[in-house]
Amino acid sequence: MAHENDAVRGGCIFAHFFEVTPRDLISDGLYNDLAVGCHAEPHRQASIALLAQALGATKQTAQSRVRRVTALARTTQPRGSSSKTEPSSGGDLAEACKEPHAQMSQIV
Repeated sequence: MAHENDAVRGGCIFAHFFEVTPRDLISDGLYNDLAVGCHAEPHRQASIALLAQALGATKQTAQSRVRRVTALARTTQPRGSSSKTEPSSGGDLAEACKEPHAQMSQIV
């Protein structure tokens, strides 16, 4: 389970879930597995990395994804662009991943 702590991103304190969750679900173990907190900067990147790891990501799968995206960026060009454009180093992907929704889609 992921838990957003950053109020700017719609987060709330974790205790709120216990207030709004039906008691039978709590007693059946809904929250038995520890939630991974997603914190605001300066801890955001570490939080996202821990969440990805909890979801099964490994350094190898992350590196593989970056290699695939970088290779794709080198072989594709935006419409109407010149063939003399520089290939992507993957930095544009890193920038895109700073958006909260992009982060989650990159993880899963």
